[in-house]
Amino acid sequence: MDTTKVDLCIIIPAYNESRRILATIEKQVEELQGWVYHIIVCDDGSSDNTAALCETIRERPGLSLRVLRQRHAGRGQALKYALERCSSKYVAFSSADIVLRRFEVERGLTRLRKADLVMFSKWTRKRSGNAPRWILSRVFSFFLRVLFHVPFHDTQGVKLVELQTVRKIISACSSSGFFLDAEIAIVAFKRGFRVVEQPWDYSYSPGSTITPSAALRVAHEMLLIRLRLPPEG
Repeated sequence: MDTTKVDLCIIIPAYNESRRILATIEKQVEELQGWVYHIIVCDDGSSDNTAALCETIRERPGLSLRVLRQRHAGRGQALKYALERCSSKYVAFSSADIVLRRFEVERGLTRLRKADLVMFSKWTRKRSGNAPRWILSRVFSFFLRVLFHVPFHDTQGVKLVELQTVRKIISACSSSGFFLDAEIAIVAFKRGFRVVEQPWDYSYSPGSTITPSAALRVAHEMLLIRLRLPPEG
């Protein structure tokens, strides 16, 4: 694959990620050395210095980084805000604790020749590391399949998609929080886009946590969006 012609943008929504955002970006630069790509970090109204830290490395050689800021509105809104300012052909939705490995991106881009949306899926892995997150992920996926009648096992991982495609999908999405990741997959599937899950060897990082209140907000969003959908016959 000729990586000088990939034209990829990695979008990282970030909220209070000052402890790990720089390490993630630095590792990403090492992993995709020689590629033509850029990174957009959208700071979701952090109360720490996440955005300021990212600004300190914007001029680093080999790094094309743009830092956006918005008032705190949720991960989903940060993704939408970044997408409006993106101009690349391909987009990858990532997180502050994830480093996209070269072979994973190459494999995903190859799959996009016959698919519209590639989702990196952890479901093939056995439980490892953060047991509470692993259990919550399985429970979430179960209710997603039951409520929305979709075949997916993991909608919360990295997504790789063409910019024009995801703009069509996201225009029909209403979530502004964490549920947007799942809603993108649901809307794409319901509207006939070709969605595939790509096995992903990922383990939750030590700083990767979800609070009970955050889990309740996601569940609330899930139920509201399901109630808005017409009955399926």
